[in-house]
Amino acid sequence: MPARPISGLTLAASLLGLVVMFYLGLTGPLWSDPELYYAYSKNFLSGADSGLFLSLYPPFALAYFVFPALFSSDLGGYLGKFEALNMLLFAATAFLVYFFAGRRGLEPRETAIKYAALALPLTNIFLWRYDLLPALLAFGGVILFLGNRRSLGFSALLVAGGLKLFPLLLLPFLFLTYRRKNWRLLAKDFLPPAAVVALLYFWAAQVLSYGRGLIDPLFYHTGRYFQMESVYSSVILAIGALVPSLRPDVAVSLSADIRFSYESALLWLPTVLMAVALLAVYWSAYRSRKTVERDLPAWCALALLAFLVTTKVFSTQYVLWLAPFLPFVLPKEWKFFALCASVFVLTALVCPYLYRGLLAQNSFAILVLLLRNVLLLAVFLRLARVLNVSVPKFGKG
Repeated sequence: MPARPISGLTLAASLLGLVVMFYLGLTGPLWSDPELYYAYSKNFLSGADSGLFLSLYPPFALAYFVFPALFSSDLGGYLGKFEALNMLLFAATAFLVYFFAGRRGLEPRETAIKYAALALPLTNIFLWRYDLLPALLAFGGVILFLGNRRSLGFSALLVAGGLKLFPLLLLPFLFLTYRRKNWRLLAKDFLPPAAVVALLYFWAAQVLSYGRGLIDPLFYHTGRYFQMESVYSSVILAIGALVPSLRPDVAVSLSADIRFSYESALLWLPTVLMAVALLAVYWSAYRSRKTVERDLPAWCALALLAFLVTTKVFSTQYVLWLAPFLPFVLPKEWKFFALCASVFVLTALVCPYLYRGLLAQNSFAILVLLLRNVLLLAVFLRLARVLNVSVPKFGKG
């Protein structure tokens, strides 16, 4: 049954609301990250060593940062082109959401508006970071895969994984859509693009970056402390606000991390919890492998949520990874979408508007951050319940 189109009044009100959100996001405090991208791009174009760059970003990110620099003579021109490029990526993602909604039997305009309502509060984040590109490639890879362009789908996901590591979390679900006896078809679809992307990755890291930093990004998360926006940090900050003797310190280097006396005892806890959460998600998907292809957007969203609620390295832009998938999760439950939208709005409030308050451990800023993380956990648990996720019981048949 085709989806019922939304009314003109609802569409007009929605578009007005999106314009307001875009304006508020655009006029908010901006970040200095593109200045760093510009500096690295100019160093690379002049033949300087970019080894430090690869200790911060995967090698495919270099091409994304260098492209605007090819047409810019100064920082101001670079910033304008970088913003325009990200706006094009936002529009392209919204178009893919619109297109995919029609394929899924959903109302395309309503679904695209849902995506925009999630992403636009973070305008000042996605204009000045590069997470929209891997999110677009990951979502596009899933669409291509479901459209029977499986090799192209794998290629898009693997290239996205060369920009950010999170798209690689989605690969197991694609593998599960193959029947057990179809391992040859899986090898045919996956191994050629994997080999090509691996060679490109090796070339980008070894040749473009003068032989340094090939696997540095793989250790980016394990080598970090508790980042201030993570679920763990919000709880520790809240405890410190209630019990001054347990108040942590805030250290700002690559990002804002918290340091506390019992830190060494908890340093590996996020890794263990992340492994358990992802194992439960993948195991449950394996048990439901006959319907994984049908529910692929929901499983992808769940894996990303499992990462976000268990990682100790949580930056504001990470929630953008979820935005293309969430409109396809429980599309008829407006309460669920309102819960998701609340997470994005609170994220936009926390960073950048309350960020200085968090650095100063202001009680209101901590409360907003804690609420955002509680709601994010609620989204994860709700979706896990819908998909019937459970921890595997080894040794019990």
